[in-house]
Amino acid sequence: RRSVMRYPGTIVIEFLPPFAPGLPRKEFRRQFEERLEAACDRLLAEAASQVSPPPMGEEVRARLATLNKNRT
Repeated sequence: RRSVMRYPGTIVIEFLPPFAPGLPRKEFRRQFEERLEAACDRLLAEAASQVSPPPMGEEVRARLATLNKNRT
């Protein structure tokens, strides 16, 4: 995050089913949180099973430190 380094990968987007129109606010919020938490858990589990980016070498780490220091 907030780094110039970018790694190739796949973006996963999940479209959740629509909500019924006219739901009371509390019920809408309950359903929204329930669906969102379940979707986040699924996506995080999928991401955890993927291969992580390669470790950075010392040269790259030093360059990133310099770039990040210059940004502030």
